[in-house]
Amino acid sequence: MASEQSEKETTVSTKWGPIVVFNGTNYPFFENSVVMAMAAANALGFLDDTETIVAVPAEEGSDIQWRIYQSYIKRKGYAISILNSAINDMQRAAIVELIQAGDIAGSWDKLIAMDQAQHPLFASNVRDTFYEETFDPKTQTIRQFIDILLSHQIMLSKSKYAICDLELKSVLLEKLPNTGIWRDSRFLAIDPEFSLEKTILLLVAMASLPIQNSDTNDGDAVNSSIKKNDKRRNEVYHLKGKNGQVKGRSDTFASGDEAQVAIDTVYLARIRTLSNRLAQTSTFTTSKGFVLGSIFAG
Repeated sequence: MASEQSEKETTVSTKWGPIVVFNGTNYPFFENSVVMAMAAANALGFLDDTETIVAVPAEEGSDIQWRIYQSYIKRKGYAISILNSAINDMQRAAIVELIQAGDIAGSWDKLIAMDQAQHPLFASNVRDTFYEETFDPKTQTIRQFIDILLSHQIMLSKSKYAICDLELKSVLLEKLPNTGIWRDSRFLAIDPEFSLEKTILLLVAMASLPIQNSDTNDGDAVNSSIKKNDKRRNEVYHLKGKNGQVKGRSDTFASGDEAQVAIDTVYLARIRTLSNRLAQTSTFTTSKGFVLGSIFAG
């Protein structure tokens, strides 16, 4: 089974939204939350050093000049407050002198250097865990499993050891059970023209299809009628279509044995239709909030 994702990142609540606490191993999550908070505080320019420095106006300066200066000082305070709220004592000690000098961008660069994902050993461990993940439809949904794989990808996204989309797609398809909807989904998604986004859309949509006699509604791949007859693997099952023709396929069980099982022609038609409609898209978001692409219309 897939490992529990880094136990939901620790966050702190601020006036500008939640910020992930930087622990040295979660820099991309920390960075994303800080950027969002800085943008909400209208202080993003302090982070990338694009903010124009506003000098103290002369005593005889106009009211507009003083308001501009006061706004600058207030937003600079917001930027420092956001950074300070999501770092530990050692990280704070590393940047305090830069903060005193008013160098927020320099402080940010200092924190970036503390990202452990830049270290080859840490990256190797994350990659090992990524490849060792497994998917069990009886204990988790496909969306939960995808989110776990994505968390590994995001963790290394700022390093030279990043996991590319093609690599993630390959591992995702490899980990699918070799039964039912998962085998059918793999067959469709293995097409090189299927991007990671469309592969995820297909799997999530397939898992939600109302399939007759399904054991569960969470994407369990094995039809209950097959499981009940698992001990009779050597028997042959047939299903006749409307035209009287026999429709069948060979189904492989965990033991490696095979049985001839029925293919619902209506179900297959829905799979093909779903595959074709993935070309039409709108926004889709995973359960953890990652915007990954589009979901079919209609």
